[in-house]
Amino acid sequence: MRRLAPLAPTVALLATLLAAPAAQAQSSLVLSSQPGGDTKPLWEVGFFLGGARLPDYPAAGQSQTRVLPLPYVIYRGDVFKIGDGGGVRAETDITDRIEFSLGFSGSFDSDSKDNKAREGMPDLDLLAEAGPAVSFRLTPRKSDFQAVLSLEARAVISLDFDDIGYQGIAVNPKLTVQQRDILGTGLGLYLSAGPVWGFDGVNEYFYEVEPRFARPGRAAYKADEGYMGTRANIGISTMVTENVRLFAGTQISYHGGAANEDSPLFREKWTVGAGAGLTWSIWQSEKRVPARD
Repeated sequence: MRRLAPLAPTVALLATLLAAPAAQAQSSLVLSSQPGGDTKPLWEVGFFLGGARLPDYPAAGQSQTRVLPLPYVIYRGDVFKIGDGGGVRAETDITDRIEFSLGFSGSFDSDSKDNKAREGMPDLDLLAEAGPAVSFRLTPRKSDFQAVLSLEARAVISLDFDDIGYQGIAVNPKLTVQQRDILGTGLGLYLSAGPVWGFDGVNEYFYEVEPRFARPGRAAYKADEGYMGTRANIGISTMVTENVRLFAGTQISYHGGAANEDSPLFREKWTVGAGAGLTWSIWQSEKRVPARD
């Protein structure tokens, strides 16, 4: 699965393209903040184009290619925000270093007919996620070097044309590091890493095999809750004009020691995804707000 942090500039948009539900293993592959400064526009509208090659789901043995062109909207309100590094969310500062937020995002679907391990099983639907996160800043907010510890927990909901289903809870603590304008080159660097746990049905959604879907080479399997794997994301970006940013990134996930390593749907301990694209900021509001980062 691929986490799809909705409508945002680089970080969230590439996440949208290349990620997997927070519940799972893929997350944002690329990164970067908008150009620095003391203020940013309250509203921003632009266009995103990206492509990615990534695993069908955590620990999958096959991958697929996605290309996603779409408009994006950024709104930088005091509490409610769209984009600007994190999908749709509401956030508030508890202290200068601690932040609480509620986030919303989603994921692509995956057709079982295109995956040998899941052939004959139900497809993996579009997934929506929603839930709280607590973040602790290790560095000053406006520093060019940012380091943040965060803990995110989200409910995962599958979406089909005729059905909506609750699929469980995903928990993802992580460390995120970001560096703007490396050595004066204009390049931005983004790194994040952290483990993922699935509870209350998330692991079953990916790894359980009901007896009716058993076949030679795919025995029936009852999935367990718990550890899913650890993922690391690395991304770079640069402004090529005042309004156009290029970005590229990769995600490396290690699933060794996962609770469902014995599932016949668990195929690879190591998985890698990669993607690249651009964002084009077409319009910005005259009203500006203080830059938070």
